[in-house]
Amino acid sequence: VLPRTVVVRTRAMSSRLRDLTHKTLPWIAASGRLGESAVKFVKCVFDDGSSGEAQFASSVCFLVAVFEDDRGIVEQPMLVKYNIDDELTRNWLCLNEQFRNEVLVYENVIPFLDRDHTMIRIFPRYFFGSASESDDPSQYTIILEDLRSSGFKLSPEIIDLDYAHCALAFRKLGVFHALSFAAKQSNLKEFTNIVDSLIESRLLERNSESYDYLYSRSLDRAAEPLLKNGEKIEEINNFKNKLKNTYVYFKNILTVQEPMGVICHGDFCRNNVLYKYENGTPVDIKFFDL
Repeated sequence: VLPRTVVVRTRAMSSRLRDLTHKTLPWIAASGRLGESAVKFVKCVFDDGSSGEAQFASSVCFLVAVFEDDRGIVEQPMLVKYNIDDELTRNWLCLNEQFRNEVLVYENVIPFLDRDHTMIRIFPRYFFGSASESDDPSQYTIILEDLRSSGFKLSPEIIDLDYAHCALAFRKLGVFHALSFAAKQSNLKEFTNIVDSLIESRLLERNSESYDYLYSRSLDRAAEPLLKNGEKIEEINNFKNKLKNTYVYFKNILTVQEPMGVICHGDFCRNNVLYKYENGTPVDIKFFDL
């Protein structure tokens, strides 16, 4: 007999997939987001074993959506991301706010910042997002292009990315930030309105005790080998003093100092970028999970 939580999650995923095939994918077909040609939804084929694959802060499935236009069959690989079912974890990690921010970025921020179709070289294609405050948070959904079909994948190295990976990432990040500067210059009022619509979901005073514990323990772990060898003692102690109130410290360093303020990725790390390789060398990168 399956545990009750497993049964509930299975039913929830079944309901989501039913909505996906009966409502969402037909809506995408009619929306024009697949291109200018008129298309109709035919079916979708789920990747074996990927349906409901558990992630740290979301549930993800991969599929190929099959559409038909006047020239024949069109197949579009997609990634479908759902909010997690556990309400306690959603509230603790502010996942509802993060989902609403991500939909806002794809719906409003990226189109506003875009110049000369540059954004499609930075982010995957966006097909659908549903995460309004009036919706059930467990039903929040984002549908993107599955970049794996274009040869993108996570870097094989988990911790120590080499210069080639880092340089490629920061060059593309610089392009993204440059678009913010251009948008501020051309339409400061709209830029400000969009920034104000984003919800703070990372640095919250109510979580200050958790920050203190997390970052002080992380620093102790990182600094231990140096302290044992008597290295960088003054620098480490100075940093520890700054981290005595982690919330205040990070709030200060994250406070915008104009004219250098830009719209940032928000969670820019190895797990949220995909690379394309040629002969083992990274040649392109795209960002996701804003």
